[in-house]
Amino acid sequence: MNSQKDLDDFRNRWLEELKHQIPVGEQHSASGELKDCANDELESVDSCKEDVISKPHENCQITDNPRIPPLHGNYCETGSTVPDATPQYFPFRVLSKVSNPESWEEVQRARKRFASDKCSAVTSVKKGNYFAESSHTPAQQRNSNEINEIPFFDISIPRELAIKIFWHLDATDLCHCAQVSKSWRSLAEDELLWCRLCHQLGFEQEKVTVECADWKRRVQHYTILNRTLDHNWKNRTGKLHSLQHVKGGVLCAASSFKSFLVAGYSNCQTKLWDVYSGETCIFQPSSTALILDENTEEGTITNEVQHVAACSKVTAASYSHNFVDVWSNEEGTSPIYTVSQFGTGLVSALKLWENNCSVFTAVACGSTLQVHVVEHSYGHLKEHMDFELNVKDLVWLQSHSASPSLTPIIAVATVNTVSIGKFSTDTEHLADWFEIHNIVDAPITCLDARLDPSHVAVGFSFYSFPSELIKVNVYDLTTQQLVTTLSGHTSVLSCINVVDSPPFQLVSGSRDRKVRVYDTRIDQSAMMTLIGHSSTVTCVQMDNVKVVSGDEGGFVCVWDQRMASKLWEMHDRHPVSYCHFDERLLVVAHEPVVKQQQSKYDYDTGLHQRHRGSFHVYDFLTDQTTKGVPDICLSTYDEPQGYNYNICLTVPYDQASTRKLLCATLTYSWCQVTFDLNRPSEHDDQNFQMTAALSV
Repeated sequence: MNSQKDLDDFRNRWLEELKHQIPVGEQHSASGELKDCANDELESVDSCKEDVISKPHENCQITDNPRIPPLHGNYCETGSTVPDATPQYFPFRVLSKVSNPESWEEVQRARKRFASDKCSAVTSVKKGNYFAESSHTPAQQRNSNEINEIPFFDISIPRELAIKIFWHLDATDLCHCAQVSKSWRSLAEDELLWCRLCHQLGFEQEKVTVECADWKRRVQHYTILNRTLDHNWKNRTGKLHSLQHVKGGVLCAASSFKSFLVAGYSNCQTKLWDVYSGETCIFQPSSTALILDENTEEGTITNEVQHVAACSKVTAASYSHNFVDVWSNEEGTSPIYTVSQFGTGLVSALKLWENNCSVFTAVACGSTLQVHVVEHSYGHLKEHMDFELNVKDLVWLQSHSASPSLTPIIAVATVNTVSIGKFSTDTEHLADWFEIHNIVDAPITCLDARLDPSHVAVGFSFYSFPSELIKVNVYDLTTQQLVTTLSGHTSVLSCINVVDSPPFQLVSGSRDRKVRVYDTRIDQSAMMTLIGHSSTVTCVQMDNVKVVSGDEGGFVCVWDQRMASKLWEMHDRHPVSYCHFDERLLVVAHEPVVKQQQSKYDYDTGLHQRHRGSFHVYDFLTDQTTKGVPDICLSTYDEPQGYNYNICLTVPYDQASTRKLLCATLTYSWCQVTFDLNRPSEHDDQNFQMTAALSV
């Protein structure tokens, strides 16, 4: 009797637990926790199975395996069945039927409602309804509430807090977390997380999360793209594009901006080339008048392009007659603004800086610096400055971040001083001007600067010329103090690059034919020295993986920064005057030393290729694989076709010589056959050789 009472008490307690377990399951996310909850309930029932079997109910039949449900219904009484549309676990049917049929029906309805809510919640997660900003129906609101609680082991936390935790993971860790469960997958594939990763890779930084969808696929695409680029750079797999030269001109200056390439020639023409679209445009100068040379009795000063610069809006070029033309990249081939002649001597530097509405053009001539502002189709002079010494170089401080600087900052280098000027877009004068470098008897040989971090690198050497006095000073613009002094070169510095280098790093080249890489945070000596050039290094650039350098001998070398070894090199007969690369393109310009070349004949206005110079672009993202099956692989032996060897290619400019060569070949073949058949004597063989020689 006591055992029967204990069994009844157990049944009552178990039904109470079931009534509390069903609503609790609705609070879990749509990640498959229903099966885990049922398994826990089955384990609890298994613990009391022996008591139930010891005294089974007189109207109940229990199978041998409680985890295997019957196939056609719930058999609770002999010869009677309760139809069941969905399969249920055996302990639920036993306990519910034994206690009360009405409670069994209530549990059935609750379980069906719970299963339907879970299915709708999973569908909502797959469609991404929790990103929608529109109003939700009650069912959708219930689904969103279910997924807002993410199970972390034995606790549940809000979705916002879970995203904050996952915010510190990279792409690989997020992919691993997506394999844990459905709820973790919905969290690991959150658009906010993958949008942040896409911005960290440097792509689509101007877009926010709600503007695009499927950020995970975008990150996957850019990751594969970066791997392909690294492989192609290492193995020199790319497509070569060459800028077609201007007829009658020699390359005098070259520059680039993103996909825009600009080249200036000795005939005063400037050519703009868009690499991606393939469009070209030839700009005409504003003046082609001749200027008499005062130093000679007869003759004129030749006018040619000295410097070129380009940005997304305009293109500028300076000439040997000391004027500057500015053209619009979208309207016509005539200049929209011209800077008239000023100062003494030739133009020493020309640089552009642009913002959303205007373009700042800085021109240095002698000891004079002028800054002009070009807006739309007109321009005006903003600043005129005179220095004590001649201006040798100038640099606009550029930023590579997603939000570029709105304040133009310029660094101007004279013979031995470097001055910084901060312009203001709403006033007519400089907002701030200070001198950051001044060393007596130490001429400046190269200059470069960047904004993030705000560093200016100045290369100089003393007149005494010992190797210990060839240094690079790095200054911080924020504090206007010297950060470090770098040394190591044994000859005069010829080039330096900071703006394109990784933060707190720079690369330099000198006349000692060596390239050195420095880290301003570690030591004053170079952390890497690259040896392999045969002449003075003229241009250098680096990123996190590679270093590219060019020299006066025409060699362009690509180095592996991690292994400090040369990957490959290419050569041209002219010195390398300009070299720049990004993730996809490598731009190389070779300028001849002699710009004015004369043809042998007066009627020939063209120049030989060896005198023109070259402007090449290497695209390392172009697919070089063969599309489809080549025609030669489709040929069969059923219909053999003859091959035209085209003997005319041997002597393309002399048809008579081609006919003689063809006749000689046929005569030799016929005589050789006759010789083999008739077996001529030695005297006949000599006659044959003489006849063949005369035929030729």
